[in-house]
Amino acid sequence: NFATNINQATTPGSTVVGGFECTSFYQCGNPNPVFNNIAGQNYTGYSNYNALQLRLQKRMSYGLSYQLNYAWSKSLDTGTGNGHGSGIDIYQNAYTPSANYGLSDFNAANTLVGQITYELPFGHGRQFVLHGPLDQVAGGWRLASLFQWHGGVPFTPVIQSSIAGGIDPGLTPSFAAGSTLYPEQIGDPNVSHRSHAMWFNPAAFANPADGTFGDIHRNTLIGPGFANVNLSLAKEFRLHEAITLDVRADAFNMFNHINWGNPDANVGDGGLADTSSGQVTSPVGGTRIIQLGAHIRF
Repeated sequence: NFATNINQATTPGSTVVGGFECTSFYQCGNPNPVFNNIAGQNYTGYSNYNALQLRLQKRMSYGLSYQLNYAWSKSLDTGTGNGHGSGIDIYQNAYTPSANYGLSDFNAANTLVGQITYELPFGHGRQFVLHGPLDQVAGGWRLASLFQWHGGVPFTPVIQSSIAGGIDPGLTPSFAAGSTLYPEQIGDPNVSHRSHAMWFNPAAFANPADGTFGDIHRNTLIGPGFANVNLSLAKEFRLHEAITLDVRADAFNMFNHINWGNPDANVGDGGLADTSSGQVTSPVGGTRIIQLGAHIRF
């Protein structure tokens, strides 16, 4: 559904709200002035997903098994939510779902995931049988890995304003009641050498005129990609004919690779946008974690 504020202002007005005169219809002139926000579950949203999916799989033989999955995909919707009644990620116009149609929050054009397991061919029950102390040292080793890579996910440049900065209070988020004002695009948001210090050009966006919505579409820019590799090294010890001890070390984010979230997307604000606008500053996921474990099979 398209869960939004069905009491969003629809026409320009000069109502005084909270001591400030509203010169933009965006958060002033609600159809029902008694309430600032009326949450509505409108079943007018829609989505679609298309993908090319490939799988390469090898079942266990000679100690080796693997499975690789690749998807080239595109998911579009009028708002990304977590289920019935959850609301949607972001919207500007509560009355026109089609105006919010764009890439889903989770869309990644390319995704590769997989797992590989390899049992070294030395030890009891394997290709090269070992006995006694040699088996205890060199036999029963297993190496496994889980890995994931996908391209960046989309985000929407949005207007952030500040009363302290002298900006029109009609753009103030405290009056938004759930909706978000999109900016006008006045230039090219792409930069020649994209970096964490400047992922996109915030000067390409500006405040829309009073009484109007911004003209950009939702989720038009793409953030950094994601990569992660987990690795497991295990050793099997035969304690008895029917009792086996498995000792393993697991490394999550084996290469201690830092993944980054989307950049600060706050733009506009009459030239007073925050200084981190367009910058990638927040990591996602954790650093490398190593854990040791053991279990007995019988």
